[in-house]
Amino acid sequence: MKTFFKRIASAFHTRVGSFVFFALAVTAFFLLRSASWAYGWIAELYFAAFIPMMFAILGTCVALLFAFMLLPARIKEKKPVSIIHTVACVLAGVCFVYCVVLAFSLDSGPSLDGFRSGWFHLQPYFLLLLLCIGLPFVFIIFPAFKKPARIVVALVLTVALALPFVLPHLRGEFAFSTNPLVIDGGEGYYHVVVATNRPSVAYLHVGDDVQPHAIAGRMQVGRIHNFVVPHEQLRGSSYHIVAREVLSREAGFADFGATLQGDSFTFRDVVYGELNILIASDWHNQPEDMIAAAANMPEPDVFVMIGDFASGLHSVEDIVRHVIWAGAQATGSVVPAIFARGNHETSGNYADMLVSALNLNRLYTQVRRGDVLFTVIDSADDWPIQRTSHEPFTRGSLNSENPAYLQQQLNWLASLEPGDELLHFAVVHIPTIDQECDDTKAQFFDEFTRLGVNMQLSGHWHGLAGMFFAANYEHVRFQLPHPVFFAGGPTQGYSGDIVVSMVRALADGSVHLLSYYSTDVQRQDMLESLAAQAPAVNDYAENDLPE
Repeated sequence: MKTFFKRIASAFHTRVGSFVFFALAVTAFFLLRSASWAYGWIAELYFAAFIPMMFAILGTCVALLFAFMLLPARIKEKKPVSIIHTVACVLAGVCFVYCVVLAFSLDSGPSLDGFRSGWFHLQPYFLLLLLCIGLPFVFIIFPAFKKPARIVVALVLTVALALPFVLPHLRGEFAFSTNPLVIDGGEGYYHVVVATNRPSVAYLHVGDDVQPHAIAGRMQVGRIHNFVVPHEQLRGSSYHIVAREVLSREAGFADFGATLQGDSFTFRDVVYGELNILIASDWHNQPEDMIAAAANMPEPDVFVMIGDFASGLHSVEDIVRHVIWAGAQATGSVVPAIFARGNHETSGNYADMLVSALNLNRLYTQVRRGDVLFTVIDSADDWPIQRTSHEPFTRGSLNSENPAYLQQQLNWLASLEPGDELLHFAVVHIPTIDQECDDTKAQFFDEFTRLGVNMQLSGHWHGLAGMFFAANYEHVRFQLPHPVFFAGGPTQGYSGDIVVSMVRALADGSVHLLSYYSTDVQRQDMLESLAAQAPAVNDYAENDLPE
């Protein structure tokens, strides 16, 4: 047994053995560097262990680099050097396994999304990684390199290992990735959300207030920032956001970079009487097309976002670009958005991050805007196999493993009383709410009827984008007891022109329905009396369309 361990130790001290463990140490270093930006919560929750691990990997790289500077025979001759080199090799292997688990989310079980996300964040450093591994390989091929050549290689490796800390400051100017998106979460509060292109802290200034709003009462470092503001404080007031770039963090201390002040916006007060309700859904990674279609509409007073903004949330950028940026562009940051999740927002490695990023207390709520009431239902989760979390709050309503969440929403609806609003809209991504259980579906629709819902705003079925159907219309996929208007989406599967719609709530309780393609072509223009519930005016080909 003693001879066996001696042979293993001796294998560490060969050029090939040193190279293999050096390559593992360098790979671990770059994986950890990429994971530290991809998973900010690791640095926050395990900070005491995080920084020592970084230094351990750096130390391992240096120790193994010295192995290339010394001949293997001389390492074996000097016992202290041999012991240090053996420990460094073992540590390199441990660090490599740890960082692979960290970067590719293997602690939650192997998944395609985990590997995709890990690769996404490793990509900026991949060429440097190849350089750091490839340079020492020359010592394997040409072991007789002279000392000056070895020194040059050592210097180049040192620079390459330092570049990941320098690169973030060479990627252009620190800036806001989005303008603010203001979501009305109901319960008397707005949720102001903004994103920067690099990790930062942010402050919200409203009106002439000297004291800025912090995130959840304290400063948090990240790319996405959100603030909760009472309705009465933001309505009719100007506001702007200030962000400070964070270059590094260490045990409660931060190294700050540039300070950036965003544009000032004046948030509109409540509009009574006629209300322009911009509605959109299913733009599936095509926010520019959604904005192009919305540009044909009158200026909105509220923007209703009805899900499937991205085809799965596979990175922070998916949330930033397809949710926050798109919503901010549609609202101009001066009117509120009403948010309903789609089924595609429940898939992907970053699905669970969405709720915390928007800082919503829950995904079902009631929102009043002037004389109009919106009841939002979370109907999104009909793909249980692709979820990344088993928590009912973040997973949604429709998976058979979690029927309690669906019942929770029904109980909440049952606790509400009918109001005297001019119009009442139900907002739900999947028109039938529950695609499996007719009993559950019927209970939701009974509650909608009791509460006086005049029309449902939905998405999900792409080919019906911009279509209106009267109550009890016998469609192959649904029959609802109240009228339904499909917000938008692509006209063909996941491609084709994006359709966006507007409901103009008129003072007499009727609605003017508009829809436009992203190519500026009109799709729908009609006046509808919801009280009369006239027959549907749309004729179309029945076919199976992707969801």
